[in-house]
Amino acid sequence: MSIRIYTDGSLIKRDNNNLHVTIMGCGWCALDENNTEFNFSGKVENFASSTHAELMAILTAVYATLKCSRLCIFTDSQAAINAIANASVNLRKAHRKLKNWTLIKVIEK
Repeated sequence: MSIRIYTDGSLIKRDNNNLHVTIMGCGWCALDENNTEFNFSGKVENFASSTHAELMAILTAVYATLKCSRLCIFTDSQAAINAIANASVNLRKAHRKLKNWTLIKVIEK
């Protein structure tokens, strides 16, 4: 089964009455071979960064699909693409030095 997945992550930082508010979210839209649409959106917590939010969108999309599926993931985050590409060429021990390496490690599988 071939599935197209469009992912997005968001990071919003606001100052409201001297309170620093950070909101992160992720989401995706998946289309199967019959163009049946599946959607997801969720809140992301901890380690505030737009790349973290984007990687969470990719990770949740991968987790939501069957292992035997062929995925074609579309993202607007060059940083997420670079992080995944860099992790695949680095030695396993070097992963720990990469930002978001725990997310990337799971996505690689």
